[in-house]
Amino acid sequence: MILSPPNDVDVVLHGHTHVPQNERRGSVLFLNPGCVTRPNQGAPPSVAWLEIAGGKTNWNLIPLR
Repeated sequence: MILSPPNDVDVVLHGHTHVPQNERRGSVLFLNPGCVTRPNQGAPPSVAWLEIAGGKTNWNLIPLR
């Protein structure tokens, strides 16, 4: 887990945990799309769409159940 990313980072996109995440810590947005086939910790299967345009982010987490 990244606890303190570099100062010039706005978004940390990660996986591996199979748990969806959409959490802001200070000025950094931590995003994890979860998992379609083997979700973890009771999370539903999910996918996500991330769009970055014009200096803004649009994150859409889509539960599949």
